[in-house]
Amino acid sequence: MKKKCITIRTETEWLETLAGNANQLVFDDLAHLQAAIDLPVTGWDENLYGDGKSCGSIVDILIHSQEIVV
Repeated sequence: MKKKCITIRTETEWLETLAGNANQLVFDDLAHLQAAIDLPVTGWDENLYGDGKSCGSIVDILIHSQEIVV
């Protein structure tokens, strides 16, 4: 969605979102909140989490699989 994220925590599980300033961690000093908001995003990775078509790929694999998993 190309929206900047501000995470009000000391850490994030999604470290990849910190690249290119797409996400900023602000916790210890909320006075830094405005500076984090104003920091420009230098890049978006359009396919950071895939192309959105994984469901179809999984179904194809299941339908065409000859192996039965127990």
